[in-house]
Amino acid sequence: PDHVKGFFNTGGTWTNGLSVSGGNEIAQSYFSYSNTNSKGIIPTSRFNRHTLNFRETLKLLKDRLTLDANVTFVKQDAHNRPVSGLYYNPLPSVYAMPRGISFEQYKNEFEVMSLSRNMMTQNWWNINTDQNLVGEVEYANPYWILHRNPRDEARFRSMASLSVKYQLADWLSVQARGNFDRSYDKFELKAYASTDTRIAARNGRYSLEREFNTQMYADLIFNYNKALTKDLKLSGIFGGSLTDYQLRDRTLNDVNIGNVDGLYSPNIFQLANIDPNSITVQQGLDRKQVQALFASANFGFKDYLFLDLTARNDWSSTFAFTPSMNSGYFYYSAGLTAVLSEMFKLPAAINFAKARLSYAKVGNDLPAYISRPATYNYRILGGLKQLSFNNRVPAPRTYLKPEDNRSFEAGLDVRLLNDRIGIDLTWYKNNNYQQYVEIPAPSGTGYSTYYLNLGNIRNTGVEAMLTLVPVKTRGITWTSNFNFSLNRNKVVKLSDPNLVQSTVVFRLTEPGSNMYASAVQEGGQWGDIYTQALVKRNEKGQIMLNDENRIIDSTNGNILFAGSPNPDFLLGWNNKIDYKGFTLTFLIDGRFGGKVMSMTQAELDARGVSEASAKARDNGGVTLENAVGEDGKPFTGKYDAETYYQDIGGRNGNGDMYMYDATAIRLRELALSYRIPLRTKAIRSLQVGLIGRNLFFLKREAPFDPETSAGGDNRLQGIDIFGLPATRSFGASVKIGF
Repeated sequence: PDHVKGFFNTGGTWTNGLSVSGGNEIAQSYFSYSNTNSKGIIPTSRFNRHTLNFRETLKLLKDRLTLDANVTFVKQDAHNRPVSGLYYNPLPSVYAMPRGISFEQYKNEFEVMSLSRNMMTQNWWNINTDQNLVGEVEYANPYWILHRNPRDEARFRSMASLSVKYQLADWLSVQARGNFDRSYDKFELKAYASTDTRIAARNGRYSLEREFNTQMYADLIFNYNKALTKDLKLSGIFGGSLTDYQLRDRTLNDVNIGNVDGLYSPNIFQLANIDPNSITVQQGLDRKQVQALFASANFGFKDYLFLDLTARNDWSSTFAFTPSMNSGYFYYSAGLTAVLSEMFKLPAAINFAKARLSYAKVGNDLPAYISRPATYNYRILGGLKQLSFNNRVPAPRTYLKPEDNRSFEAGLDVRLLNDRIGIDLTWYKNNNYQQYVEIPAPSGTGYSTYYLNLGNIRNTGVEAMLTLVPVKTRGITWTSNFNFSLNRNKVVKLSDPNLVQSTVVFRLTEPGSNMYASAVQEGGQWGDIYTQALVKRNEKGQIMLNDENRIIDSTNGNILFAGSPNPDFLLGWNNKIDYKGFTLTFLIDGRFGGKVMSMTQAELDARGVSEASAKARDNGGVTLENAVGEDGKPFTGKYDAETYYQDIGGRNGNGDMYMYDATAIRLRELALSYRIPLRTKAIRSLQVGLIGRNLFFLKREAPFDPETSAGGDNRLQGIDIFGLPATRSFGASVKIGF
């Protein structure tokens, strides 16, 4: 029986909103409330968010003084938010459970009474406390994970801003602004006794994490707008700002999983119940401040030629003890725009034409405290107070610098035939000369991590949009947009050659016991996927087998390049059709090229529960059409299915065998709405609509959605580790205006 399909729920999301506004020429008020409530496709997964917003604007002194105040409150909570990976994730067990075993039995009896422990303990086909069956750390009863390893998250966020603007003259105003943004996050994990002791203690695990983040911002800006001559106008700003951050004000209380009991009493999840000999406590606070002076100027000549100039200097506390501490870092931009259709007399078919050029240099600071890290770290681990040597430092013989991002862009915007045709073209080149990264330190140095600025990472690309209006009559209008984008990324230079050789591979994520890793190397791309082992091939690209006709691993003691998830190009087709109050829209888009990796597929293959392994068994083995023995003779037999997939699969298998074409074309969105005609003044507008998103793939080669990511940043793009399956959504909306 297919228990996988029955495991998932039909998810649902309900969003409700109400807004009220009113006022007069002097004062305006606005209030809104919205609520989002969703139930995920994973059983027990749910999310709820409330948002309140209030805004008040006031004009005084004959409109010379303007006050604007805004307050927003957000409260949200989540229970069992879906995760990817192998731990505390029900999907590995759902997918990999041996067929022929009753899934329903373990669903209904995910826990049983243990006579030896006198409590309810986990029950799974290879996990039973009284029978001393401990199973595998990555594979537990999925319903035990959902009900006895619950994860709860909560967030409370408040934001407030105040702006005061005074018109000093008809061409000059001064504005003071301030805002406050504070959030509180709470995370709880409760792992009941009989959870695998490699991720929990014998009596259970309780983890409680609290984190505050606070940002305060203030600026003073002078705005000017003046006609210098009849044809030349000048506008711009100059001012200064201060931003103060208190980030990751974090306290973590956890159970050291290496401790025997962890909790005094099993399954009592309170800090007071954590055995002092097993408690782990971590505290931290990142604080930094950025001060800035800035200015901009816009020159407009006859409303068809515009020159935009900006300049800014930042002083960040993160550069303490570096040469940038006193000077800060300066960045700037310049842009020139010409409305060609106003400058020259163009053919009648051209309604509008605009060309633009721009160059910008942008700086960025660092995380707090890393320019000169503390020599020692203090923590409580397993009940023991530890003062340990800090092994995370800037790379030797270097000092950290501001990130230096420089970009050049050129574009052309043309509209033809009474706006029935529109063409928008952009070409850009971007170089990041000093991108901040953290890399593993070489063995033997005594350090684990080096902080470093990379040399030069370049992006060049083209973006194009073609807009067509094929039909435009009194009753119907059809607008069609084609979007094309292409980006070429290259690591031109990693670092100073006196510091690091150009052949060195900088590891951004370590593989550990997994098949994947992320790294950068000169000549490669940011985001490249690496692996620990490839299938050995000869110079003709043929798979090489040993004297037992089994695949040979190709390793060199280092990680090996497997592919890049970056697409060759992106393409989209968006359409909107309006007809007598009806609006139909649909979007088809695709990413073409690139490679992605599925560790999910590798694990399922090795366990013999994948469709591919089933077909191989039915066929009497695997046929290798491009394999030779060590003597060079073609392999003509069949590779035993179990042996083959255990040789190439598993979490630390041959990464190149689980790389897939990332090309995917999908119907991204389809929507139909109708604006109902009204004959009452009580209701201003009424619109109803239906919408579907991510409805289906027109083409897909990978066994998962190629847009997935195993990490929260761009270092693990295109890697699937038991992530959620792709979902489609259907929705209905009602919008009422009073």
